Amino acid sequence: MKRKTRTKAFSWLLSLAMLMSLLPGLSLAAFAADYANYLSIENAGAGSTITLTKNETINTFPHSGQTAVIYVNQSCTLDGNGYSFTANLSSKGNLLYDNGAAKTFNLTNITMVNNSCRILNPRLNGTVFNADNKVTFKTGNNASVWGGGLAEIGGSATLNLNGSTIDGVKSNGSGGAFNINGTVNLNYTGTTNKITNCVSGNNGGVANLNGGSKLTITDATIQNNTAKVKGGAIYLANGGTLTLKGNTVITGNKVGQNANNIYLESGATITLDNFTGSAGVTTADVPTAQSPVKIATGAVAQDATRITSDNADYSVKFNNTDNCLYLYAEPAVATVTTVPTAKTLTYTGSAQALVTAGVAENGTMQYAIGTSATTAPTGGWGTAIPTETNAGTYHVWYKAVGTSNESTPAPVSVTIAQKTIGITWPAEAERFFEHDNSSHAPTPTATGMLGNDTCTVTVTGAQTDTGTYTATATGVSNSNYALPASGLTASFTIYPSKSDLWNAIGNKVWTGY
Repeated sequence: MKRKTRTKAFSWLLSLAMLMSLLPGLSLAAFAADYANYLSIENAGAGSTITLTKNETINTFPHSGQTAVIYVNQSCTLDGNGYSFTANLSSKGNLLYDNGAAKTFNLTNITMVNNSCRILNPRLNGTVFNADNKVTFKTGNNASVWGGGLAEIGGSATLNLNGSTIDGVKSNGSGGAFNINGTVNLNYTGTTNKITNCVSGNNGGVANLNGGSKLTITDATIQNNTAKVKGGAIYLANGGTLTLKGNTVITGNKVGQNANNIYLESGATITLDNFTGSAGVTTADVPTAQSPVKIATGAVAQDATRITSDNADYSVKFNNTDNCLYLYAEPAVATVTTVPTAKTLTYTGSAQALVTAGVAENGTMQYAIGTSATTAPTGGWGTAIPTETNAGTYHVWYKAVGTSNESTPAPVSVTIAQKTIGITWPAEAERFFEHDNSSHAPTPTATGMLGNDTCTVTVTGAQTDTGTYTATATGVSNSNYALPASGLTASFTIYPSKSDLWNAIGNKVWTGY
């Protein structure tokens, strides 16, 4: 790339002054700038740091015939200083073009937006791109790039995205974010490790691997991306190889309304390397019961639960002879992998979920309340966890339901315990009753009920004859409540009436005073 020459010395000096204002502290021998509204960096000095001093919006290329805004051929760092770098350029252009020897290019503290051009274009072997958690890549409203909205990669490259955000990067062609014609290592670290909402107008919502290309992904979460044709997340052409390492998750990606995460053409394959994540797969080859399709090598038995089919009519199985995963033409069996458990509940006056959520594989959890723990209900099934309000024992049945099969229902019994109330006996002076040949006993008052609940206490031990006795609280009228463990008894006395005293003295019937 050659610098545009100037014929007027004044204009040349003005350009240098503008460069100094844009890139303080940089050597003029390392960079060249043209016009105050643009940033053009050429032949960066090894180890240099480029620092933005304001938000940059590039509407045309700084130099005639130029196809990149930033040109890098040595190791350096671009520090955005918290600003954004937005390009409204030709669809064949690049915000950053790497066309030199093996190097390391660091990005930090910047938002890079491609409204029409590609963001990165590393073409030769050995480039390492490092971007930290202060870096965001995204696309504006005009996605006119034909392939690789974030990067067109040839040869080999390593992208270390240490918590960087890739969100909504778009391409009209294959590879919403990456169009790969070589070997790429995509490594993620940090807690923010998601690639989301990327869109491809052809194949590979996030990445398109052309024939013979290789992509290794470590610890990335790739979700909610879409492609128009094949591979809502990743498309592999014949001979393409995708290596999944660590806790990489590739789920929830679609073509149209259908699950389509990783698409494998004939001759493409997945390699698993200490894989602990999850991913969905679609294949061009159609499996049969007699001829399954190989989809992954380097597998262990547990990987048959981590790699699943996007098509519910197919299932993934592990072959311990060659340590590979195969896709079979049979529906995956819906199973319950995490059993719901009964919650420890006490009456609160409000509805409460009876069990913890179960987890289903190759299906969806469903629940219903039955009348016993021996006979499964025939109706009332749904995905919502059952709730109840009143104290009592309930029988929650559960099962995993797939597209064409379901697991055998099983029960878990749950009890909502009664709430313990308090009782208050009448004062001792109020526990004396005059003998009148009627039954007498004190009645305690229930306390501690919820809301508008009411409750009366049942008492035993009532007496009719004179004497001192004990009354016992034995129950309550509201089944949502229970008596306390103590304070259940109270003494009371039936004392002789005046008539009783008169009769005792004169053995006469009392007729009054």
